[in-house]
Amino acid sequence: HWLNGELVVDFQIGSSRFDSLLAASKYHSIEGFADRRVGHIVLQDHGDDVWFRNIKIRDLSSGSR
Repeated sequence: HWLNGELVVDFQIGSSRFDSLLAASKYHSIEGFADRRVGHIVLQDHGDDVWFRNIKIRDLSSGSR
């Protein structure tokens, strides 16, 4: 995950490291959390009002435009 041009989070979903971190997290007891490994995004808040607009998703895999 990049924020303002700086890499702030780097992990591979489905890796053993990711799975062990998830198992030790506060989310481990939420049924189905992180089960969908491809094709989904999550927009989150921390209890405050949030607004999202003009969200665009682009496939960056090789060969896509």
